Amino acid sequence: MRFLAISILLLLPHWTLAASVCPPLTRVGLSEQGYSAFQEGGVLKGVAVDIMNDMARRSGCKIELIWMPRSRVQAEWMAGTIDLAPGSLPSAERAAKGVFLPYAYTQMELLLPKRVGGNFTSLADFAQHGTARLNLIRGVPYSPQAQARLDELTRDGRVQGVTDYSTVFAKIAVGRADGTLVTPIIYMKFLRDAHLEDQFIAFPVAELPPQMVGVYASRKTLNEQWLRSIAQALRAIVADQTVSSIYSHYVDPATTARLAPLDATPILKAFDAAYPATSNAP
Repeated sequence: MRFLAISILLLLPHWTLAASVCPPLTRVGLSEQGYSAFQEGGVLKGVAVDIMNDMARRSGCKIELIWMPRSRVQAEWMAGTIDLAPGSLPSAERAAKGVFLPYAYTQMELLLPKRVGGNFTSLADFAQHGTARLNLIRGVPYSPQAQARLDELTRDGRVQGVTDYSTVFAKIAVGRADGTLVTPIIYMKFLRDAHLEDQFIAFPVAELPPQMVGVYASRKTLNEQWLRSIAQALRAIVADQTVSSIYSHYVDPATTARLAPLDATPILKAFDAAYPATSNAP
């Protein structure tokens, strides 16, 4: 498997964090995640890409963006092959080996073609009254309540695991699957690119409330000084509303306000709770 790797070394501008102590190279794992990370003409783009590039500028640290299948990002991060995994959700398994640095919100939604019909408020409702088949990305963590319902759907033959969202939407397009659980930042790009926005409907479900999304930084590969430099830069990006500005380049104002609100106080509090070494930052 060949991975696309791009190294970025930027000169420190006058506002770069003065106390940065950088690793020789910070390796960032990225995969196709809608507007979070995508390739266009051989160039990596997206919310996570922009946040990582801004982190590099502010810290003065050299980063390598490594493109790989989504299923490989977690495996490579757990193995210590990559240092940072942006676009990640909180996970007990990963928390044992690193620190979660949040930068925005996300929410998994039940995405179905309108032809399927129904109006679902929960996965329990969908399991009981729906008939649609779901394709889900392997390795994505769900709440215990959601996982219980997905286990039930799996026993009923209504769930199949796949490796990436390109496969999900390709199978939906040819009728081999009906829907999926996916976040707005992902499904908006796939549907827009395929000109299918008016053919699908997304249902927030009770078992999958909004949660924070962020970067998992490895304590296995990053020492405390290196981690502090990266965390300081990421926190500043959240605090000065740069994250909200980045989101606005890719999604509509209502979605930006929902996922990356200008008032980032709750995110900063969660950031400082996860990594107190930056809690005195402005």
